Amino acid sequence: MTPTLEVEDANVPQLAKIPDEANSVLSSYFVGGQSILSRENEVQVLSNIVVECTCTQKDRPGKPPPPGRALPSAHGDEHNASRSNRITLRGMGGIGKSTIVAMVVLRQEIRSSFGHIGWINLGKQFNMKKFLPKLQFSMYFDCLQKLCAQIGLDTCAFRSESSYLSYNPGDSPLHKSSKEVQAMEKSKLQMSKLLHGRRVLIILDDVWDNGDADWFDFNSYKDSTTDLVLLTTTRTDDDFRFPGSVNININLLSEEEAINLFFMEAGAEPSPYLSPSDIALAQNIVHKCGFLPIAVKTAGRIVRFGLPDGAPMNLKDISEHVLMVSTPERTEYLESYGMHDQDHHSIQLFHILDRSFVMILSEKLHDIAALFFAAFVIVFNDDAVFRPWIPYTAIKILLERLIAVKSFSITGRRVSMLTAHELLEGLRKIGVVHVDMSANRGKIEDRKYRVSHALMWQYGRQCASFVNQKRRRAPQGKSFPWLPSVPLLRFNLTQEEDRQDLVKIEWNGLLADQYKIVIERETNPEDRDMIRTALYTLPSHMMDALQLDAVFSYLVSNKFILHRVSLLGVEEGIKRHIADIEKLHELQPRHQAFRSIQLKEDEDFTSVQFSAPYCFNFIADLLWEISCEKFCEGIYQALMKIGSALQKYYSFPDAISCFFKALEICNLAGYPKNHIDVLQIRKNIECSSLRKIVLVPLTSSTRVILKHSTIRHNEEMSLELSSHPGFSISAMFADYAKNIVSNNSLYIEIGLGPKENAIRAMYDGTFITRVEDGAYLTVAFDIYQEGNGINLKPKEHVKQKQCAGRKFLINSEGSISPAEAPHLALGVTPYPNIRLVKRNSPNKAIFSTTSSLPGELELELISHPNCSLVKMIHGWIEHWFFKLLPLRATPIGLGTNKNKLQLILLENGQIISRTDEAGLRVIEDGLYEGAVLILVQHAWYITKKSRGQLFSINGDGSISPTEAPHLALGFYVLKQQFR
Repeated sequence: MTPTLEVEDANVPQLAKIPDEANSVLSSYFVGGQSILSRENEVQVLSNIVVECTCTQKDRPGKPPPPGRALPSAHGDEHNASRSNRITLRGMGGIGKSTIVAMVVLRQEIRSSFGHIGWINLGKQFNMKKFLPKLQFSMYFDCLQKLCAQIGLDTCAFRSESSYLSYNPGDSPLHKSSKEVQAMEKSKLQMSKLLHGRRVLIILDDVWDNGDADWFDFNSYKDSTTDLVLLTTTRTDDDFRFPGSVNININLLSEEEAINLFFMEAGAEPSPYLSPSDIALAQNIVHKCGFLPIAVKTAGRIVRFGLPDGAPMNLKDISEHVLMVSTPERTEYLESYGMHDQDHHSIQLFHILDRSFVMILSEKLHDIAALFFAAFVIVFNDDAVFRPWIPYTAIKILLERLIAVKSFSITGRRVSMLTAHELLEGLRKIGVVHVDMSANRGKIEDRKYRVSHALMWQYGRQCASFVNQKRRRAPQGKSFPWLPSVPLLRFNLTQEEDRQDLVKIEWNGLLADQYKIVIERETNPEDRDMIRTALYTLPSHMMDALQLDAVFSYLVSNKFILHRVSLLGVEEGIKRHIADIEKLHELQPRHQAFRSIQLKEDEDFTSVQFSAPYCFNFIADLLWEISCEKFCEGIYQALMKIGSALQKYYSFPDAISCFFKALEICNLAGYPKNHIDVLQIRKNIECSSLRKIVLVPLTSSTRVILKHSTIRHNEEMSLELSSHPGFSISAMFADYAKNIVSNNSLYIEIGLGPKENAIRAMYDGTFITRVEDGAYLTVAFDIYQEGNGINLKPKEHVKQKQCAGRKFLINSEGSISPAEAPHLALGVTPYPNIRLVKRNSPNKAIFSTTSSLPGELELELISHPNCSLVKMIHGWIEHWFFKLLPLRATPIGLGTNKNKLQLILLENGQIISRTDEAGLRVIEDGLYEGAVLILVQHAWYITKKSRGQLFSINGDGSISPTEAPHLALGFYVLKQQFR
């Protein structure tokens, strides 16, 4: 029999008791009595809705609403006033739903609107009951008992009438389930009677199935007089909506809120009192934490308490530890989910995210969904695009291949009938992925998906890492049985990964192999988008699968490049091709498995070694061939992109060749000289002209001035220039060359390059060293003469007794002088050096010849009107050859006719200057593109007749080294520059 209850007097103002669960949630969000999570907007909106629901409850059918009052629009026309009002807060795990609700419960207007407030954590119930798919009777009865205790009800009669449930030995599972439902219905009715006439707010925290909330709708009976509001929090986004429910999506923190939370958790002062550098660091951290409250909070506590293992902590990398490291003061999480037997300092953020997978309605999908999500993250990770949208068709192919090779066998479940749509819908419901249904009215095949949050990418990587460990049969370590949702992850929890990521290689290989088939299909409207996706991402998947030889073949395949460009467009296709080449270049040092490939040239096959410049030149030549057949605006722009990419690899001769080709296309198209692209191309050519850094007078207008003239000792700096905007002091080549004159010591020439290639250096007051390898800036041969060059030398090739040439002074205005010759400074030669270029290059020099004496041809430069070959400095640079014979040399280059140097080609192949009794030769006899030529003055050295001083004139008037007919003399400069 139901006990007689005393109904509350509505005229006596009372404040409902705050549930202990709300205090527990908020306990970690107060420091010194101050709330550190300011989400007043959300709290105020939710409070208003809750209060409005209580008012609506008073306006029951049969009672006319007070004047001016209408039902809230959020409830819609279908609102059933005979049922409880329900409010649902939805958001991903860790976004702060429970915290917002707890802050609402704390407000006086809420406590005065209800006689009682109950708080049930359904997530905890499921955690303790081994994650049953639906609310069970025993779980439901426990919740009702707790609710009675919070409200202050006597539950003796409730126990006697509602808790009895018996099974007969012959009961089938269906019969048992029917008995449980009947018992739950009886308990619900009894609870409705106990709440008769009361004003109650029931909070259902962490609801896993929105249908479970129906069991707490105690006002659904016809004769019920309870004023009841249900406030639920959930991560799910299924299609079920409670009639009359107000559904609210909780957003991430704003930047200001995230920064304030971070500093408070870190134990720092409020942001107005912090330095700009601290604010900038906090901004970087909260951005990387994705403005997710739990992630920001964890990051702040790592700063405050340090890493649990005492490891050194770099604040710049603090966000990387958010998912990985243990954090203190997580007792509220432990208590909420019954993990009293676990170490309080071993809870990690991603365990909260892990619980989201339990909410997929179908029990069979728990493990499969986690594994599939890991594959989604690993395979569709794109370094160039943050959280890329992935077409449904691509995801479908991946799932089909995973099923075909039995990748899901690790879960112990059969998945033959599983569809990609079913899996993706499950992931969408729990908020792990977002869906774009804008195309073709939301047709499934035209949908796109992406990971909902940056931290989910990290979580997916962790899942894949665990699968790697299990496949490698790692030794058993510490186990974590409270990883409930993904049983396949219950093994050694270590964050160290093997050098080879097995699942990344396998999963990407599955998709890559299928994409190779897809791109061979005939392009038709139905398959066009799928083929575009395959063409766009195939090389990247092949590289992730370590199919390095094969991807090199694709990157230098005419057929693949043309197919890619035709479907993706020239601009997008070449942009992606460049990114793929750069990615393969980065992989090269770590994977020596790929050597070279066989390419067919004419009728022969040749072995080609991979290099990024080779691939760039290949596509540049292909685009040039296309442009010769027909004009395409995108081609010259693509050549500009390729040229800029070549600059990064110090392949300036190739870069300038691309820029000249782009300029030629613009000229043929009739673009004016002031066209924005023409101006940019000319600027790029100037940046790639390999103008050497040499010694000039300190007062010279050609000296270089550092942009950052105020330099602290041993502080890293960029050698960008203010005297030459957009330029810097750069290495002219990527690799060291040998100096045969100086015991084969290594060196790299220093020149004027684009600011993006600026040397990163440190200055200790004496030496300027390159950060990446410790190489020293040094004056060539320690000769302090105007026009002598500056080189980079490896530190192991610099002897202590020969260190004078590497001592420099950085003057107050930013110029750089040798310490031994402060009257000189680093500067730029006014003329471009004569160098070796490709014979088919537009940069080659063309000469006319006249015969003055038998066996002699006088050379006249005709390719560069009003210009001649000139000495680049006054006088000669003197060096002792092996300390026995003096060697005098001077650089020559392109200049005005005023200082014309008369050269003669002899019958024996030498080029000489009779006036100077000197001969032309390639420095170090290096017959490669970009090598510099100088004039050498010494009879013995001239008559030596090495391969670097023998030349032949070609039919078009160009001049090539006899032993390198594919090269020619030339200049990396615009022909119009010296007119």
